[in-house]
Amino acid sequence: MSTRLMLIALSILLVAAPMTALAGAPAVVTTTRGEVQLVQNGLAGELPSPPFLLEPGQLLKLADGAMVVILCQGNASKFTGPDTVAPETLPAVLAQSSEGVGALNDLLTRKVNTSRAGASRAGDNVQLLRPVPGTSVLAPAHIRWSCGDCGEQEVKVYDFRADEVVWSGKGTDSATYDGPALEPGAYYLQLLKRDFMFTVPPVEEREQLTAALEPVGAAVDALKTEGITDAAILVSLPGTVYMQAGMPTEALYLVDQALESAPEDTGLIELKKTYEERADGSRE
Repeated sequence: MSTRLMLIALSILLVAAPMTALAGAPAVVTTTRGEVQLVQNGLAGELPSPPFLLEPGQLLKLADGAMVVILCQGNASKFTGPDTVAPETLPAVLAQSSEGVGALNDLLTRKVNTSRAGASRAGDNVQLLRPVPGTSVLAPAHIRWSCGDCGEQEVKVYDFRADEVVWSGKGTDSATYDGPALEPGAYYLQLLKRDFMFTVPPVEEREQLTAALEPVGAAVDALKTEGITDAAILVSLPGTVYMQAGMPTEALYLVDQALESAPEDTGLIELKKTYEERADGSRE
């Protein structure tokens, strides 16, 4: 091959690089607002609650004023209707951190069932809200429960392996966890003579999560630079990563923290409801 042909071939590869980086990458819808239809094979189907994977062959049809945010290759794209959005029409932007984006893609394509049967969270007159029982938790920030008019209660965290109490506290409907950092493994929380299991993930899962959150943090900063200040949109990006990692408690902690500053924010209230319903499953 001549030098001229080699240069032409190299130029083609460089131009095509963004599309190559995007091809096959998972596209996850993190936020929807207004009238949005999910269309496949020309037929409109039920729109899932975010976050959900936008599969090849599917498209989103946005009515006038509707809005969606899609996370793909570590980049967040906001679309406003009227518009039609498909995975292959997303902006092809090369990711800055291949390691972080690789970890992110692995998490986004993971088939995770974050729902829990109603009986696993509630029974008699007590329902544990934080942490979500049966799921993985990085670190308990606060513990929250509902038990009707049961007054102040003592809550304990047990190390399942050592069968010993690592922390105890008291509160009415909630208590702040201020105990030691929990090592990876199984734990259970005791409240009103009921045990609620949760796990702390191993180091390798934490490392993957940290790597995946790096490009997402950059995506949040990019949206802020574009003038997007909607708290629910910004929180939904790392929230999606936590949900896909099987850590709905961590996603809910983010929403709880944001609601402390904006308790009347309807977007955050709806996001909290969506995450709780996804974590809770069918209530009995």
